[in-house]
Amino acid sequence: MSDRKDAFKPLRSRKAAQQRHKERQRDASHQRRMKKTALMHAKRMIDAEDASPSPTPMDQDAVAAVDSEKLVEEKYRTLRGGAEEERPSALQVLRDVFRAEPDAAAAFLRHDDATTVLVNVLKDPACALAACECITNLAASPAAHNAGLPLVVPTLQEVLAASTSPELTRQACWAIGNIAADGPEARDAVVATPGCVDSLMQLLKVRACVCIFPFADEKLFDLLEHLLQLPSKVILLETAWFIGNLAGANPDFAAGIFQHDLLIHLRNLLEETTELQREVSFAVLNMATSNPTCIDPLIKNTFHTGMYALLKTPDFDCTLNCLGFVDVLMTEYGPVGRDFVPDHVVDVIESLQYSDAANIKALATSIVERHFNYDEEEDDANLDDQRPAVDASAYPESRLNASFNP
Repeated sequence: MSDRKDAFKPLRSRKAAQQRHKERQRDASHQRRMKKTALMHAKRMIDAEDASPSPTPMDQDAVAAVDSEKLVEEKYRTLRGGAEEERPSALQVLRDVFRAEPDAAAAFLRHDDATTVLVNVLKDPACALAACECITNLAASPAAHNAGLPLVVPTLQEVLAASTSPELTRQACWAIGNIAADGPEARDAVVATPGCVDSLMQLLKVRACVCIFPFADEKLFDLLEHLLQLPSKVILLETAWFIGNLAGANPDFAAGIFQHDLLIHLRNLLEETTELQREVSFAVLNMATSNPTCIDPLIKNTFHTGMYALLKTPDFDCTLNCLGFVDVLMTEYGPVGRDFVPDHVVDVIESLQYSDAANIKALATSIVERHFNYDEEEDDANLDDQRPAVDASAYPESRLNASFNP
């Protein structure tokens, strides 16, 4: 260890460190319980709380009291050739019918020009919001499977790109998400739509609505894995940025990443350009922060060694992300976390206390004083019951050596 320890406050005992660790764990646990998380579902259905106001709202009982198939036929004819002023209300009725009676979607989709009708009403600014709500509930129905709804996505993309209304933006996002969740072919159609992925990710940047990103977990992981293998550095940056934000907002998403192959591609990006390292280190920090159960898988997949290597990077954001990761790791593991932080890494963190950047200096000093400044000669037998069994083979120094090659 460095001689700079002489400049620190008097050494603290491991018993005191253990007590502080327990207190920090209680505080962190409380914060996680208080944090509102948005759970992602396979497909979203617009219910009464999410829907735009309707002059004649229909609940489950109201739909049950009418012939839903006959009602769908009537509203379909209104959309196809009825008066323009009647179309928004017709779409709202269809939205409610599709929500309350999923089988009603089959009556609508059996028409050969059903998607053409939807495209036409989407192009009408007066109908766009109601049309997006209607498509969302229609796409959520099992009857929509392989029904050609991806043909509507280009028009939805145009609505999304041109929207200035947060509500219209949200509903267009949901509609695209339900269509994409229908299967690999539908997902590929969404990804292949020019500008669609860019619009969705730009939406995340501008409005930070990571909690309403439309794709279901399994489909989302497939999409992200696909994006992480594209040759475009811009898409790689945007995808890594998105993963970091969604991991911070949704602990379940953070944990789910470790069940998917996209983890390999994400780990390789830690060895790429500074811009990519910045975004991936941000994602790793958010995974560990939002869901501490992710720390073990991160270590097993050598993310910790990749993060430690970035402590010496000249990029301040990278350094802060890596310092934050060490802080979270030590806060969750307590003194036993020292097993996963080599001496040379501690030396680097100590040296960062003298950084010219005030925020790096403050965080490094805080980490050293709270996690590494204790009497190492004191008997630590009282920690034996806390020390997890460590399988050395489970933590190779570098599991992934090849850099990502687009």
